[in-house]
Amino acid sequence: MLAVSAGEAIIEVRTEDGGFTSRAVVLIAEGDDNEDGSGGEEDENGQEDETSKPILYQTTSKVVEGAPLIFEFSLSKAVEESVSIPLLYENLTARADDYIVLTEELIFEAGSTSAVLEVPTVIDQRTEESETLLIRVAEGTASELLELPDILAMGTILDDDQPMSISPNPAVPFSDVSLANVQEGIYSVEIFTPSGNLQQRGTIEVGSEQPRLQIGNLARGLYILNLSGPAYSYTAKLIVR
Repeated sequence: MLAVSAGEAIIEVRTEDGGFTSRAVVLIAEGDDNEDGSGGEEDENGQEDETSKPILYQTTSKVVEGAPLIFEFSLSKAVEESVSIPLLYENLTARADDYIVLTEELIFEAGSTSAVLEVPTVIDQRTEESETLLIRVAEGTASELLELPDILAMGTILDDDQPMSISPNPAVPFSDVSLANVQEGIYSVEIFTPSGNLQQRGTIEVGSEQPRLQIGNLARGLYILNLSGPAYSYTAKLIVR
């Protein structure tokens, strides 16, 4: 097995032809050489050094969007006094509007070895890949009291959005169809044949109500419906009979 030092690592997978690449960020936890798993430092006699600082271990959380990220932090031993750790939220693939920052500090009460941080996530209508954020230590005095990793936690928000759907589908010429799972905004509408021939073009404004689009004089067959906006784009197959 390849030895990797503690911290942040990026894994990249690429097909031989270079046509597809995927990346993921993982956290490598600090190694544990103690048989009891305590992770504390030991003196020459194999006893834990009571003068060493408590070690804060990294943690992760993964949820479907809309559910809160729950980060459960633990220390190698209890703190003698209350410790407040200033936090810094860093977006990797997440956006600032994907989650809500309730607090910018993590507090370990005196005598405790655990603390919990909750980060609510936001439901949106964007069809997207999983979103990742990191929590780091901001500048402060916590490092004088605790052994802190570079990255405290990594959160992953799994997308639950559905692709744009068309109803009814199949449709008939000169009829209206409803579009579902589309974010509010103004979109350019284009309908193509599978070979790429443009058959219909227009615009549509999507508000709080489900949008409807009028199908023109399209021959029977399969089509590709594209919606393109300044922030979001959608594609779906349309059958005309």
